[in-house]
Amino acid sequence: MTRFLLATLFTVLAALPAQWPEALKKRWETPVGSGHASPVVSGNRVVVIAREGDQEIVRALDVASGKEIWRAAYPAPYTVNSAAWAHGPGPKSTPAIAVGRVFTFGIGGILSAFDLASGKLIWRLPAPGVLPLYGTATSPLVDGNQLIVTPGGRNAGIVALFEKENFTNKKFIERSPENLLIDVSAGVPKAIAE
Repeated sequence: MTRFLLATLFTVLAALPAQWPEALKKRWETPVGSGHASPVVSGNRVVVIAREGDQEIVRALDVASGKEIWRAAYPAPYTVNSAAWAHGPGPKSTPAIAVGRVFTFGIGGILSAFDLASGKLIWRLPAPGVLPLYGTATSPLVDGNQLIVTPGGRNAGIVALFEKENFTNKKFIERSPENLLIDVSAGVPKAIAE
């Protein structure tokens, strides 16, 4: 985790200008739907996930112009808990990008992997059987050869980790109530911590 945080910090610091202009100029703006997920930039792409109606939509936009490069929409039924109605049904988890893949985690726990260049769906895991009371809000994290997500849900704290190469081990590892860390570098899920 420290390696990831330090790499992110150095990447951000390296990209900042030595001197900021007195005023920033808006270059483009485009509507993307509802949600609280932040956009993510990789190369010439800005990737964002949001909700329109009963669908979650992942878009890749051109970083220079804001024009849509690709979009992927899928049904994502979700009923907002009445205590969280002001937050709305849009996704909260910011996508992760690694090894030419975009990993998204919808508000109902749908985990997807898309090709960053084309938007082609590589794989998708459906929402867990028991949905989190207020929706998922943690973003996927890629660390080494692992993709880590924590969907949660009543009596089912979850941490699922998958191989980075092809992410072929695609199943939730559920434990109740604490999370479980799993190492799948050998291709077979193996508990490394409880």
